[in-house]
Amino acid sequence: MFTEEYRETLIRNRIKVIAIIVIVAFGITILRLGYLQIMRRDYYVKKSTGNRLHPVRLTPPRGMIYDRHNDTPIVDNETAFDVCILPDKEDYIWRTNARKNLIFSKLGIKPEDISKKLKESRCRSYEPIVIKENIDSSLAAFISENNLHVPELIVRARPSRNYENIAPHIIGYTAPVNEEDLRNGYAMSDMIGRTGLESTYEKYLRGDLGWRMVEVNTFGQVVRELPLPTNVQIGQNLYLTLDRHLQKSAEEIMRDKTGVLMAMDPRDGGILAMVSKPDFDPSIFTSGASDDEKNLVMNDPNKSLLNRAIMGEYPPGSTFKIISATAALTEGKITEHTYFHCSGGVYVGNRFFRCHNVHGSVSIREALPKSCNVFFYNVAYRTGLTVPLLHKYAKMFGLGDKTGIDLPGERKGNIPEKSHYSTDNVNMVIGQGAVLVTPIQMANVISVIANRGFSYKPHFVDYSKLPQKRDLSDKNETEGSYENSEITKPEILVDIRDKVPIEVIDLIRDSLLNVAKVGLCKYAKIRDINICGKTGTAQNPHGKAHAWYIGFAPYENPRIVVVALVENSGLGSENAAPVAGQMFAHYFKREVKLEDTTVAFKR
Repeated sequence: MFTEEYRETLIRNRIKVIAIIVIVAFGITILRLGYLQIMRRDYYVKKSTGNRLHPVRLTPPRGMIYDRHNDTPIVDNETAFDVCILPDKEDYIWRTNARKNLIFSKLGIKPEDISKKLKESRCRSYEPIVIKENIDSSLAAFISENNLHVPELIVRARPSRNYENIAPHIIGYTAPVNEEDLRNGYAMSDMIGRTGLESTYEKYLRGDLGWRMVEVNTFGQVVRELPLPTNVQIGQNLYLTLDRHLQKSAEEIMRDKTGVLMAMDPRDGGILAMVSKPDFDPSIFTSGASDDEKNLVMNDPNKSLLNRAIMGEYPPGSTFKIISATAALTEGKITEHTYFHCSGGVYVGNRFFRCHNVHGSVSIREALPKSCNVFFYNVAYRTGLTVPLLHKYAKMFGLGDKTGIDLPGERKGNIPEKSHYSTDNVNMVIGQGAVLVTPIQMANVISVIANRGFSYKPHFVDYSKLPQKRDLSDKNETEGSYENSEITKPEILVDIRDKVPIEVIDLIRDSLLNVAKVGLCKYAKIRDINICGKTGTAQNPHGKAHAWYIGFAPYENPRIVVVALVENSGLGSENAAPVAGQMFAHYFKREVKLEDTTVAFKR
């Protein structure tokens, strides 16, 4: 048996061991705490701050867009509300309750939809992912009021575009960023100008992004904003040459037609109106419409997104005779006293080329107003007006090249350089064959005649109101982007004054004036306004002919150029000329009935 002394010794030894263990453990804890608090303090302070304080990207309101009158904007901003969730809060969406199910039902989403968006997202862990765009303000308020039931959902306000229902192909629209945009410095929540002026002047309208620091809770909801400078700068406004009232008139004139109607000021190249029909509602891309609704517009068989004024390529028909006449007169192939007899057609080789009428003996002064094909057939095959010569003069007028208008997606058409068949020049001289042009190019062609030998680069933005010190270019500029912030005056695009005698240009101008005076389409004229112009009926292998009209007014001091193209409609004199006549009437503020307006004659 153990003695009492032995038991006491044993107990004391055990107490000592326990005490040593406790002291060692406590010492280790103190040392560890000291290490964490002192040696690793900076690391954990930074980590804690990172979990609590988040940088929030501030997207400034985009600049507004005004027409030439500068009174009310065509495009401004409104507040939109998005519903977001942090990427690491996916588990919470499956913890459903009656109130949460109600909110999901109002949003029109399911937990699996949110989970899919989170899996597809490439945002950083502290950047909320947008799961529903453009909810109305009442729903945003309802979610905020029920925050306890859906703590993982965050409602965020942002500026959104508000488009007036006018000029959609010109203005364009904004859309969410894509993979390429992310590589260029955009964030997942950003919107970018995708088409039209919104795209061309993206850096100008977008402004300078800023940041702010906020304190958030575990669900990413902001509990406090830190009073730090944000360095955000709102986008700058655009002031256009567009005339809102003329644009609306043009859209009404073309309401039930397919094609283009545009007006330009030949004195500086400023576009006054540009309509491409059919068109679309740009708000469908900014109003939170479903993907199916957007795809319906994007895959429209009528190509409503296509801006036919700069992207549509068409045979010019008889409007090309302006260039053919200029080439023949300048090269000495004909003079104003050269006559050819028109009996309704002519044989070239063993092929018969028709004219739309019998004109008898005509010179260039009658051939242009009457649009006599036989006259130009003879010029082509009898005088040697070859395809290379026609190509040379077409290029001098700017055909076959982009005009450089400040819209993305412009196409350059096609001007053949050489013949493949012996009759290619006979087709080309009247604007048929492989010749393709865009309406904006033809606006430039008639501007050259209006200005007696030169034209200005077409544009929408008023150069005089562009800021001079803002750099709008970057390494990733796309086609059609605004490249030179130092432009303060119109740029000359075409200048043939040193290549074509002024007498030739004046002869063409006088002949185009005769179109309305002696042409076959003899409606009444706009009083006291001398209009010059040319119609065209372009053969179309896919259906009825396309109707053209190009012209300017007044003859003495041109202030407006009008181009009308009506697809698959037939004769230019019956379908395009009256459309252009209404445009002239609206410009000159005349209350002129359709049948009281004429601008050209048949073909």
